[in-house]
Parts: sequence; structure tokens; C-alpha cells
Amino acid sequence: MAGIETSQRGHVLEAKEPTPWDLPIHASEDEIIDAIQNNLIVILSGETGSGKSTQMPDIALKALGGEGKIVGTQPRRIAARRIAYRIAEQEGCEVGEEVGYHIRFDNKITSKTEVAIETDGMLLQEMQGDRLLSKYDVVIMDEMHEKSETMAIMHGLVLHAIEERSQTDKPLRGIILSATMDTQKLSRRLNGAPVIEIPGRQFEIEVHHSDAEVADKPKAAAEEVRDILDGDEEGNIMVFMDGEATVNRTIREIESLCDTTDLEVLPLFADMSSEDQDKAVAKSEKRTVVVSTNVGETSLTPDNVTTVIDSGSIKEKGYNPQTGIDYLLPMEHAQSGCVQRGGRTGRTSPGTVIRLYTEDNFNKRPKFQTPEIQRSNLQSATLRLINLGYKDIESFPFPDPPDHRTVKRAISILQSLGAIDEERELTETGRVMADLPLEPYISRMLIEADKNGCTQEVVTIAAFIDGKNIFLRPENQKEDADRKHDALKVKNSDFLTYLKIWETYERNKDDENWVTDNFLNPDVLTEAGNIRDQLFDILAKNNFDLKSRRDPQAINRSIVSGLTHRLLIKSKGSSYILKDDPTRTPISIHPSSSLKHNDSLPSHMIAAEVVETEVAGRENRVYARTCQPIGGDLLKEFFPEAGKKRRPGKKERREERGKGTEIYSREKDGETR
Repeated sequence: MAGIETSQRGHVLEAKEPTPWDLPIHASEDEIIDAIQNNLIVILSGETGSGKSTQMPDIALKALGGEGKIVGTQPRRIAARRIAYRIAEQEGCEVGEEVGYHIRFDNKITSKTEVAIETDGMLLQEMQGDRLLSKYDVVIMDEMHEKSETMAIMHGLVLHAIEERSQTDKPLRGIILSATMDTQKLSRRLNGAPVIEIPGRQFEIEVHHSDAEVADKPKAAAEEVRDILDGDEEGNIMVFMDGEATVNRTIREIESLCDTTDLEVLPLFADMSSEDQDKAVAKSEKRTVVVSTNVGETSLTPDNVTTVIDSGSIKEKGYNPQTGIDYLLPMEHAQSGCVQRGGRTGRTSPGTVIRLYTEDNFNKRPKFQTPEIQRSNLQSATLRLINLGYKDIESFPFPDPPDHRTVKRAISILQSLGAIDEERELTETGRVMADLPLEPYISRMLIEADKNGCTQEVVTIAAFIDGKNIFLRPENQKEDADRKHDALKVKNSDFLTYLKIWETYERNKDDENWVTDNFLNPDVLTEAGNIRDQLFDILAKNNFDLKSRRDPQAINRSIVSGLTHRLLIKSKGSSYILKDDPTRTPISIHPSSSLKHNDSLPSHMIAAEVVETEVAGRENRVYARTCQPIGGDLLKEFFPEAGKKRRPGKKERREERGKGTEIYSREKDGETR
């Protein structure tokens, strides 16, 4: 970055001395600036450590002559926030001034901001009110290889905005960044957009595979850490596991095997507080071992990592359009993701990657993970696209088109929520839902709460629904924890349990031991409080009447209005089935639910989440989380067909004879549901 820099507008920018921020990307800076000035879309492929994420906003500003507004996107909140802080540090300003970020429920963008770093979802939400992104000159789309759902939609919308603004006096430019992607294929799809390859690591890395498959990866990783600490190697260590549970178990294994006197062992996963995430990637006086999920793969790297230990596993979220059931299951990571993990080392010195799987196993893996757009429920995406005028979702230019069954089910659910009509036109309710940066079912609850005069209560419940488990059960105190939790639970309603916990917490804020004494997660309470405050601000700006009404019937009605697609009907024993699941997949109430230990289970209930997940030592199970019975007038109003009995067929009568199990069904499109 040294020397005189001349902008395209002819004036001379301030000369800069070499800085610690000089990175491999700067060797190609002139080429990048020339490409930006002469093309509306530029593709940059750069290895991890090349400086793409932190340096591109500054390079783009130079291409604009030092004046303009840049927005950069990241698939994850943790990365967006951290990158904004790093750019602000190198520019010598505070976050919220010339550099800011916007993630869900945390907006640090002001009128002074020239470089905004946002999650894909926040930019997508911004486009609901400004389809052409008129206030920006450049959009930098980072980590495109991740192929998230919101990224796929944003990608198509940004391309439309670039095309529509291309003939104006203020064209919009797009820069696509990726570490592992078929850039030539993308270039062809974008009419020959130039591709610039950026060198990455300045140091070599050695990759070692296991000789045989590893059964216990947390224990094996801990043994590798012990051997490294006992040897001559220096530097920090990064370990990749598939989820929070295996991260925590790996840390326990490391602490049991290693002398941690001069060692800091830290977790890194998405649900941690911002402070704990910052601690995991900050410089430390001690040698550090960071045990991370895949959030540590991209744009977020601890300092001075010389060794990476990779389990090769990832927890993948997905959605089955046939059953309407989500899943969160451990999978083998794709080759590109494993390579990305290895790229956390080799940045400041030679590095080593230890893979806890064989080379043959690696070679048999798919090159890329299934794009998220092909394994998501698409309800939020479909609502936002329809709001922008794209009713023909099936023909939208997704980089990787989703399953037509997923689109069909998303349309059906939005219709059941009252967001769109049979012609896919937005209703008045749908317009309000599209303006809120929330999942459609939560938006629908809040709209109904506004009608029922209980907005404050439903906002409090909504702040907990989408978050982490509030209840803690330490291994050696499970009985004590269960007893405390039972005292806080509202019988027959996990939703009202959240409300009771928050109200009790508010009354006991002066007691600094109340949270720990009741085995509650303090981070969840803090986050719920932040989300609650943000929701009140958002609703006030959208002219909601923030009334309080502690009426369980009004609250329940509001909740049910958002969960018309998650009616569960009692089946065999303690199992349930989803109303519109033709496969009749058995669903269990999650053990943490207040309904789990009831003497009599309800014939019908609703759930905020139905997810297939791994259960240690057993086959995968499908659980309903955050549940509540539904019956009487609410059942008749929202599900008039659900309470109607049909005489069972001969086979069903044989199966159910003597069991007293009620069978409910519904005829639709010639199928028995």
C-alpha cells in the first residue's frame, strides 16, 4: 500500500506507509482496481489468509476515487461483526463511524458509515424497502462458496439491481469473493465476468491423515493436542468438531489429558455471546487451543495458528419437504470445507493439518456441501421474493434451484398463515410480515398479538423461541436442576413457561445468584433481553401498539396463529404425527418440555420446532420442541378439519383394535394424510 495512489477521478489520494495489514491481496491491488473500474461484476478467488474480507472494502473505495458507499456481506453474524471491527481498526476509527455492521438485533450503522458489513439476511431485508440498493455504489458478496439460503436469494436480487442500474448515472458494481468455488463456471453464467486469482498462504502446510477410521474423535483430538504440547512445536492449535456438544466434550478431554497451567482452552460456536467469541479469536499471552464448530472456517481465525486438527464432521441443518420436518444431523464435511479448515494455519509460519480420517475417506467425499437453498424450508425467502414482485418463485435465478416440492410447501404454509392469497398476492397481513426481520411464523404471532392487546407478552415469548436452550443440567446436579426447572415451568405450555421465567427473572434481578441457583443459562437470558428490546423498537417503527395483557387465552390465540403448519396429532403411545405428513413419521415430545411428564397427553398440540436429531447411543429421533396443547374453540377455529373423525379402514382397525388410539385423517388431493 506504499506509494502515491491516483484515483480514476484524477486527484491524488494520501500516500500510505507499509502497515501490518499488508497481505497477499495487495500484490494484485492495481489489477483489481482496474477490473472494478471497467466491469460491473468482478470475481475474486483467494485462498484463506489472502486478505479478501478485510481489504476489499478499502480497495473498492480506491476504485471509486475515494468516495462512495460500500456494503459487504457475510453468511454469519459472528464473522460480520468481527470483520467490521478489524476494518475499523485498520482505518483508525470506531465501529459505528466510517465502518459499521448490521446483524440480526444489532445495528451499528450510522449516517457517517461508508463501509457497512452486514449478514446476507440483513441486506436481503434492506432490499425489501430499497430493491436497487440505491444508497450503495458497490456490493461485496463474500464467502459465496457457502451457498447459504439468503445468499442465493441476495445473489439473484443483486444481479437484477446491477442490471437495472447499469444504464443510470450511478451504476451499482458487484464483487464476488470466494475461497473454494468453481469461478470459471460462475464467470460463464455472468457473461464472462473477469476472474482474478489471489495467492493465499505465504507458508507451506503439511497434511496428515489417519491410518484408520477414528471412532472417538473428541478423545483422539485431545490426544493429538497432548502430543503437540509434549513436542517441540510452537504456536496455537485449532480443533474442528461438528457441534457444541462435541466441542465441549473435546475441551473436557483436553483438560483431563493436558497440563493447562500455561494453556488456554477455548470454545467457539455460533450460540456463544459476542464477548466469548471475541475472546476465542483475540491474542493471548498464553498458548491457546480453540475448539470450534464450522463457524471458525471462514473470515474468523485465532491468532498464530500453527496446527489444525480436523474431525472431518459437520452438523448440517436441513428440511424434508415431504414431511415438513427439519433436521440437524452430523455429516461428513465436503472436501472444500475440509480444505477451508486447513487454511486456518500457514498464515504467519509453516503449518500442519491433522485429519482424523483416512485419505481414502477424504477422496470419496463430495467436493462441495449441498447448497443450503436446496435443504431449507424457503418460507422466509418466498415471502420476501413475493414482496419484491417475484411471484413465479420457480423461475427465479437461484444459483442452485431448490426442490419444487419445497417451493410448493412454502407457498402452502404462507397461505395458511394468511400472508398470501391463492394468486400469490400479498395480503395486508403479508405486507406487514415481510417488513419484519423475523421468521414468518413469528411475525404472524406478533400481528395477532397486536390485535389481541398482548404484544408485550408475545414479544417476550418470541425472544426465546428461536434461541438456545434456557435450561442447564450439569452432569452431577441433574436432579437439583430438574426440581428447580419444574418450579418455573407452566404446566401444559412451554410458551408460557418462557414468559414466566422472564417475569421471575425481572423480579429477581437484584439477586445475583438467582440465575445460577435455578440452573438457567445466563447468556440466553441476556440475549433474550437484547432481542426483546430490538423487537419493541422494530414494532414501534411499524406502528404496532405495544400493549400488555396477561391473558393466557389471548396469548395462546396469538401463538397458534403462527403455527398453523405445526399441528401435531396424537398417534401410538406417546408419539405424535404432523397433520400434513403423508409418511406419518413418529414424533416425541422433547424431554425438556413441560408436557413430557404429564399424566395425560393432549390429543392435539402445536410446536415451534419439529426436528430430527442425533441421540447418543440410539437411532436418530424426531422431537417436538416448545409445545402447547390445543383444543376447544382454538382447535375449531384454526383447524376445523382436525377434530373430525373418520371411520378407520380395516387395516387401521386391526392395528388399533384394543388400544383406544384415536385416528385422525384428512382427505386432500386424493391422499389420506
